[in-house]
Amino acid sequence: MNMSRGKMVTILAMLAAMAIAVAVYWPGLGGGFVFDDFPNIVDNAGLHPASASVGDLVRAALSSPSSEFKRPLSSLSFALNYLATGLDPFWMKLTNLLLHLANGVFGFILASQVLRSTRNAAEPVTPDAARRITFTALLIAFGWTVLPINLTAVLYVVQRMESLANLFVLAGLIGYFAVRMRAGRSGTTLAIGVVLLSTALGLADR
Repeated sequence: MNMSRGKMVTILAMLAAMAIAVAVYWPGLGGGFVFDDFPNIVDNAGLHPASASVGDLVRAALSSPSSEFKRPLSSLSFALNYLATGLDPFWMKLTNLLLHLANGVFGFILASQVLRSTRNAAEPVTPDAARRITFTALLIAFGWTVLPINLTAVLYVVQRMESLANLFVLAGLIGYFAVRMRAGRSGTTLAIGVVLLSTALGLADR
């Protein structure tokens, strides 16, 4: 019963933090395209597919003019935005905000793992210690989510590449900690493999 109540409190606290973050960014969602949004999205015909066919989506994913890596994941996501809502910057910025919130959740999970890993393995995590870890991790994640430096990743549409790169980096680190905390040294190879895979995916959007 206590665990169930604790999880519910954590979920409610995280939803409250997300609501505050949405309130912070919401006024900016009504703005238009700026700077590099034009050559990379507005004027890039490759990101305006006529259909969701495999061929059109592959061409869209490889259409970025600003990187040798072509930033395929960001480009594909812009094409999907275009298919759903056309060249409306509001929906593209809203997608950026949702990705940013997902990174906030991943940041909370990672912070929790790091804080737990610093404890003595032989020392059990008491309910009070677990609450402190959760509260601290929530503060870290919330602070990062509303950090002003992240403004461009949300409201500057083309900077979605930043959020997607962060998403894969955080996912890789979470996977690394999950494997190491469960398998110890025996899981080192798998843990490193998880990090390398997520790093490759993140670099694809740089």
